[in-house]
Amino acid sequence: MHETRRAGSTALAGMPLYLELACAMGLWAGVREQVHVCSEEQGWTDEQVTLALVMLNLAGGDCVDDLRILESDDGFCRAWRMAEGRHLKPSERLEQARRFRKPSTRTLPSPSAVLGFLEGFADQQEEGKRGPGRAFIPTPTRPLRALGAMNAQLVGRLPEPSRRCPSRKWSWASAPTSSRGSSPI
Repeated sequence: MHETRRAGSTALAGMPLYLELACAMGLWAGVREQVHVCSEEQGWTDEQVTLALVMLNLAGGDCVDDLRILESDDGFCRAWRMAEGRHLKPSERLEQARRFRKPSTRTLPSPSAVLGFLEGFADQQEEGKRGPGRAFIPTPTRPLRALGAMNAQLVGRLPEPSRRCPSRKWSWASAPTSSRGSSPI
């Protein structure tokens, strides 16, 4: 990820398209309905933090501190505010503004707020079962199961691969397999 300082433009040219896709697929609303980690009264919302993490991943961010790079991109922040406002009713926009004690100067959640959000997905009892030198897969928490359900809904909205590219007569069923009989994916 690289940073530029031209007012109103973005070095992350493809990111507004991903924000538009998130709106069109109902990702903002899906997170609001299914993921309940953040406080309902104040601070960043579940959809703000989740979408910030999705955009960070798409932009090639390596860690939550890279949110500062997204935050410093004026064009991306303008596109974010437009996408964020598109899914809210006017009364919800006012309510969103009241979630902070002081007027917010940030467009995206801070790295510390995102880390606090991610801690909401951990189960301390399950973490206590970890042992040195052993593989361990904890039981998924309710918020993690909600993200999985939301992901399944989003994937279910995608058309079949052969329908996405009608000019190509190809489908996953006809994909070549290796000598072991598995698909290339």
